[in-house]
Amino acid sequence: MFLQPGKVTKADRAEAWLFDQFTDVADASTDGGTIPAKDLEARAKRDGHEWRTVQRALQEMGGVSEQTRDKNGKVTGWVWQLPRPRF
Repeated sequence: MFLQPGKVTKADRAEAWLFDQFTDVADASTDGGTIPAKDLEARAKRDGHEWRTVQRALQEMGGVSEQTRDKNGKVTGWVWQLPRPRF
């Protein structure tokens, strides 16, 4: 993601950060590039991003959040995923 110096907003930084998170996962993962939301939240806070801004960035980028369930159907958490590029 290319950002222009001097015109970068919190939303721009959050989108770039989120893209980097998923790029790292896609390179090292076989699960389709999903990341548990609780892990992303911890990383976002660690890296100085407001969680709500990161949530909006996911939506702006066309990403999805899905519930994860155990074998009994109980919700165990959420995972996030960005759409795959079409090229």
